[in-house]
Amino acid sequence: MQNIIFLIIGVAIGFFIKGRMIKTPTLKSPDELADMRVEAKEAFKERLDERKKKILDFMATEAKHQKELQNCSVADTKPGITSADIEKLLDVKEDTARKYLNELEQEGLIEQIGTTGKGVYYKLK
Repeated sequence: MQNIIFLIIGVAIGFFIKGRMIKTPTLKSPDELADMRVEAKEAFKERLDERKKKILDFMATEAKHQKELQNCSVADTKPGITSADIEKLLDVKEDTARKYLNELEQEGLIEQIGTTGKGVYYKLK
């Protein structure tokens, strides 16, 4: 009987302490929210720029490699980089890879060869 009383008291104390330790969320002021949005946008832009640079570096390396293969008379060379290559490089979904490639194309850094489907690839300008 004594053990049951200690158990009940222990459980009650545990719930009391838990209730005291849980913090209620505090609402942010409009200025704090605005600052958080600005920081998030800056972080997103930095990440996007890093990924675009990684794509351009990859394309430059691949172009150099392809040129070396052509100089060695290797017939099996790729014409350029595909969205599937970017998916693997950045570990992103197909739509995200295409979005990055389209943005780089709009910026005039790469060009798309082909219009749709598996025949589409990208080259540095």
